[in-house]
Amino acid sequence: MKSRVTNLEYSDGESTGEDSDNELDAASDDTVVVKGEQVSGYESESDDWQEGQEAVIWDTALGSLALCVKFHRDFLDPLSPVYAYEFLDLARHSISYQDLEVAQRDILSACGFSLGSITPQGLMDELWLALPTLRKAAEPVRNGWKSVQVEIWNRLFDALIEPDVLQFPVSLLTASALLDGLIIAIARHYRSEAKMTAWRNSGCRCPAPSACTENTSKQVPWQVYESKAMDAVKDVVLDLTDVLEIRNVSVV
Repeated sequence: MKSRVTNLEYSDGESTGEDSDNELDAASDDTVVVKGEQVSGYESESDDWQEGQEAVIWDTALGSLALCVKFHRDFLDPLSPVYAYEFLDLARHSISYQDLEVAQRDILSACGFSLGSITPQGLMDELWLALPTLRKAAEPVRNGWKSVQVEIWNRLFDALIEPDVLQFPVSLLTASALLDGLIIAIARHYRSEAKMTAWRNSGCRCPAPSACTENTSKQVPWQVYESKAMDAVKDVVLDLTDVLEIRNVSVV
């Protein structure tokens, strides 16, 4: 009886051991499956992230190309405009017009560029900050840069009525007006200084040089002051042509 019971218990123990092994194997199989699912999910996420990164890179590249064309390529004859769909066709992935505009806006924002159309005033402000020679040349002028800007705008307004004004980019028109306005402002400063010096040395009792009528025959021609002003802005011309990449420019 005892042996039978023992055999039964042993048999039950064997059965239990096999069942345990089967459960462990099943659990082991389940673990492998779970791990397999986790690895597969990770690979899927990695692929999605790589595709998204490539899309962002392409958006940035197309946005940069579009901005370069807008800033450095004229659209007048003999050149022709470059349309947005031509940039979209270059992409290796699907990109909409809105995505292209957002990419350009993000690039300009990252560079700290103020969004808006290119205007002469914006260019003048940037040149004033970028060129120490310009600030030095305008320093002796009465009211400084403010007086120079008045002369610049007077010449820009005169250029607007010219029939061929649209053949030149805004940057070139602004640079030309800036040099002309700076020369005129400095020449007037030299003439004013010369009149003041002559008035003081003459011993005239007039309240101001403009009211003095003596020694009118000794007045210096305007071309002399203008020529002197041209010599004073030579460094500005070099810096300006270098920044705006203008070649074959001479101050006449």
